[in-house]
Amino acid sequence: MQTPRHTLLFVTLNGAVAWTVFGVLTRQVDMSPIAATGIAAATAALFAHTVSRQQKLQPLPHISAALGPLLPGSLTYTGVLAFIQGRPADGLGDLSRAAAIALALAIGVSIGGEITRQLRRVPSLHRLAAERTRGY
Repeated sequence: MQTPRHTLLFVTLNGAVAWTVFGVLTRQVDMSPIAATGIAAATAALFAHTVSRQQKLQPLPHISAALGPLLPGSLTYTGVLAFIQGRPADGLGDLSRAAAIALALAIGVSIGGEITRQLRRVPSLHRLAAERTRGY
């Protein structure tokens, strides 16, 4: 995913956290995989925005690489395979779920970014007054 080498450890850990959040929500809380994917993506985006801001880097490489474990690759594959094998109803169902997961990823990343942006607006006690007035 062309992530810089010095960020690989964080991206790997962020992907593991996202996958763990997804697993806990689907298996322990019995949540829908689509909703769990959105929450896991929001968690990964929240961490990626926070760390990339501290390192003064763009968050997109961190987010896109960390979402790798959540991508609906197997559903897409089985959906296309079902169409090829002459089972269009099964294929349409799998591809619909894959599209819903992809939308949940996009919505989760947007929500995670917005939460981070809102949290940055809360004034911090340890920042200098000059930093607070410049919007940092």
